[in-house]
Parts: sequence; structure tokens; C-alpha cells
Amino acid sequence: MLRRTLTLASLLVLIACDKKEAAPTSAGAAQAANSAAASVAVPAKDAPASAPAPVAGSSVALAHLPSSCDTIARIDLAKVLAVPAVKSQVAPALEDMKKAAPTSESDKNFRAFIADAGIDPLTDIKEIAFCAKGFGPTGMGQGASNEFTMVLGGNFKPGAVVPALEKNGKKDALVIEELGGNKVAVAKDGSTVIGQAADGAVVIAGDKASLETALKGGGDGSKLGLPTDAAIAFVMPAEAMKKAMASPGTPFGAQAAKAGRALLTIDLAKPSLQVRIGMTDDAAATELAGALKLILGQMTSQPVPPGDPSAGLVAMAKYAKISSASGETLVDIAIPAAQIDELGKQLAEVIRGGGPAAQAK
Repeated sequence: MLRRTLTLASLLVLIACDKKEAAPTSAGAAQAANSAAASVAVPAKDAPASAPAPVAGSSVALAHLPSSCDTIARIDLAKVLAVPAVKSQVAPALEDMKKAAPTSESDKNFRAFIADAGIDPLTDIKEIAFCAKGFGPTGMGQGASNEFTMVLGGNFKPGAVVPALEKNGKKDALVIEELGGNKVAVAKDGSTVIGQAADGAVVIAGDKASLETALKGGGDGSKLGLPTDAAIAFVMPAEAMKKAMASPGTPFGAQAAKAGRALLTIDLAKPSLQVRIGMTDDAAATELAGALKLILGQMTSQPVPPGDPSAGLVAMAKYAKISSASGETLVDIAIPAAQIDELGKQLAEVIRGGGPAAQAK
């Protein structure tokens, strides 16, 4: 049940993921976020941005994340699900899943969980925010700490999620405990803890300390300048970016010392992807742009095996526009409409294939 809860969040944001891949485990989620930032070489100059004001009856995910994150990401599910290519396929698939009889005991339990929690996956989950911390001795995701926090913001009934987990979860997989006056669900292996904040936000964390901090709210994650007007946004602060670029095996060691904050945004309305990497000066930005052009050129010149899930990304990278201006390295990539169409198809197929319960087995 714990993993199915994580999968519920993951299934709604399968951007460029192969439909056959399993949802990430709690430790894997933190590692994946860190590795993604390093491999894409994704921030721009620090500029504060405020989280949106809460709407009555809703929760704001960023309000629960600290600014001490090595990576922070936000996915606006309302924008993702509003894309015609996604909406036209995902909405019918979810409706079909609701009407269909459960295909297994796990499926039955999962449906009972979301019913008892009062969650409609199509309308209630508005956004997902993610924070990961920690660098290992050989870089991000290599022996790093398991400090991560995922927050689901939207319209949730306060105090309903953990009791629903307690009622419908596997008794040998989790225990219910008290943490700072809140009832929380803890995986018996200690890898994941789940709780619900007073405003209804659902919090999934890798340890109790991270969960307790998030449940208290008043987080200052918005100070990292994560834009809230993009469908998907990903930020890595300057110090974290320097460490990521300097990690063994990365091709950006020569530019690492001059790196600043990195920002990746995805606009699904255009659709397009932009990466902005702040550097100490124009010369450093130009040097990094040259290195990126060389590396992307080498990467896209290699044949991609049939069925490789990275094929779509490689194809888009071929037409990336790399430039530098005002001390920033810029990467602009147009996302083909076919890629967005494929996103909708993959989400619909996952849902029709049994939904979160089936994918999490």
C-alpha cells in the first residue's frame, strides 16, 4: 500500500518514462531526482518566487518543503491533465477503471483506500512537489542520504489518508505511529513514512525527521525561486549544482567551479523545455554552452536501439538550441506534439492495465 501511494503520484506524471518501468521506491525516488538533474545539467541566477496563495479547501505543496534541498521539483498536475492529448485519453481511462471490477486483491484494497480517503485522482491532486538532500562520497545518488520529501497538494480531507492506509494496507508492511501529535504510517523497513498536514497535504518522506518538518508547514522552499506558472519545474541551487557537475564521471568538471543555480521548466502549452544555467560570467556561460553542444552532438550521433525509452529524448536533443547570454547558458528544446500524445497514451495504458495497484506489485 505504501508503494501504491507513491505510484499514484508517479503515474500521473509519467513524462518521458517507459510504460513498462515500475514506480520508484522511496530511496530510488530521491536518487532519480538527483541523477536527473546531474545528467540534464539543468538553473539560472537566484531569483525569489513566491508560492501561490492557498485556495479555500486546498493545500499548497511548496509550503511544506524546506529551502535546504539539493534538488526541488514541482509538477502542476492541473496543467498536465488539461493538455488535450492527455485529457482526451487519461480521463476516459480513469472513468473505465472506476467502473471495472477489481482485478486482484491489491486492486480491491487500493480502490478501497482512495474511497476511504475521499480522493479522486483525476480532480483532487493538483500538484506534486519533491525535495531531495544529500551527496554521497562520489556524487549525487552515490551513497547519499535518504532524505527526501514528496508532497501532494490539492483538495484532500484532513486526517483521512493515514486511517485509510491503516484500514486497507497490508498489516505486515506498515505500522501506525504518533509523530509530533500526528498519526503517521511507517513502512516496517523504515524506508518510507506517510502523514497528512493540517491543511490536508499528503506528505511522503524517507525518514521521520523530514516528515515531521514538512507536516509542520511554514516551509521556505519557495525561496529557491521555483516558478509556479510552469507545468513542470526543477531547480538545483548553486552549491548543489557545483557538486553535481564536479562529480566523478560527469563531463562538466572544468566548468563546475563557476556554476550557479540551474532551472529546468517544461511548458506543455507550446510545448517546450528550457534549461537555464547561471554561471559566474559571460565567458564561463559561453564555455559551458560549447561543452554542451559538443556532448549533445556526440550523444545524438549514436544509434539508439529499437524500443529504448530514451529514443524520444535523444530525438528532441538533436534540435536543441544552445546559447549563452547575460551570464547564463540556455538550452531550448521544442517538444514534438507526438511526444505529448505518447504521454497520454502511456498514462491511459498504465491505468487500463490495472492502475497503480498493478504497477506497484
